[in-house]
Amino acid sequence: MTIKAAEGYRSGEATEVVVERARGLRSQLREHAAAADGNRHLDAADVDAITDAGLMSLWAPQEYGGAETSIRTVVEAAIALGEGDASAGWLMGVNNAAAFLISLFSDQAKSEVWANGSRVRGAGVLAPSGQSEVVEGGVRLTGRWPYMSGVTVADWVVVTAPLNGALGPGAELGFVLLPREDISVDDTWFVTGMRATASSTAVIDQVFVPEHRILRWRDYDYARYRGIYRSHIYSVLNIAIVSTLVGEVQYGLELVLNKAGSRPIVTTTYRTQAESAAFQVEVARAAQLIETARLRMLAAADDMDRIVSEGRHASSDEKTKNRADSAFIAQCCWQAADILASAHGTSTFAQTNPLERVWRNAAVASRHAGLSARVGNELLGRDLLGIETQSIGPTL
Repeated sequence: MTIKAAEGYRSGEATEVVVERARGLRSQLREHAAAADGNRHLDAADVDAITDAGLMSLWAPQEYGGAETSIRTVVEAAIALGEGDASAGWLMGVNNAAAFLISLFSDQAKSEVWANGSRVRGAGVLAPSGQSEVVEGGVRLTGRWPYMSGVTVADWVVVTAPLNGALGPGAELGFVLLPREDISVDDTWFVTGMRATASSTAVIDQVFVPEHRILRWRDYDYARYRGIYRSHIYSVLNIAIVSTLVGEVQYGLELVLNKAGSRPIVTTTYRTQAESAAFQVEVARAAQLIETARLRMLAAADDMDRIVSEGRHASSDEKTKNRADSAFIAQCCWQAADILASAHGTSTFAQTNPLERVWRNAAVASRHAGLSARVGNELLGRDLLGIETQSIGPTL
């Protein structure tokens, strides 16, 4: 069987080449962003363009046509897409996180997913839900998994579920891999921001899942895997989704600066915002927060790539630091977006102003459970004080 790489991607290309391809989509994404926000899903042409550019399969294994690229490559590409539309960068991150998860399954499962090449889109939810019945050769699964970004365009999905009954004490958890035709979608994504991610609810009703498409948490052993697939699962997800926020708020800064030289400050003598010292301080503060987020983002990616290069799994301290870093990056982006909204003025909140969408997207995305500053800071604080962290944070 011949495994074909996604159109537009040639294995071995440098990070800057991949990122340049992502930047090439920014104008198209900006043009369609308002409609995507209103429709609550990306334009099909934009999803296809991102897929055809090979940006959805950067973490798919090379033997199945993927790039199997570095953490930093995905991070920089997501930042670039986020400058066009945060939802596009988010879905790119989710797709690559799904490819990462699928790569942990059995060879038989991977061959099913990538039987016709790496032009495959994925989605997933790490929060456990549902219930199962143990049957010969696998399990029969039922349940609802909300907030599954990209589920409407996914070919395969990964859910976390109990494998021996219902959730609760004694539940054996694991990842379960299903083709899109085995699920239905309940359109539940009616939210303030990140609307175009179409993060609706996956519904599974008495679906048989064979054993080779089940990855039991008790059987997970990072030492079985190579390269990036030894990375901490939750760190991979968090860094994949938070990256787009850095690009989104950079776009917000661009919008504000472009208007500053012609927009007056009403009820003052300032003919333009740019003349105002208060405005200058606000945009400077926003720019500092964005640059802080970008540098911390790249440093976190480099930390993960360094661990990969050392051929090991992240330590407990490193996992904790990554989660706190991801939360810190998200908070920097939200604070920058809020400062920019205030600096620009009331017209920020006109629905025709793209800055309004930037503000909403940052408000919602920064509150994702995996990016919670309260949890991230608590974990880091406990770690710094020598208090165990595993009881309140995932360890996979």
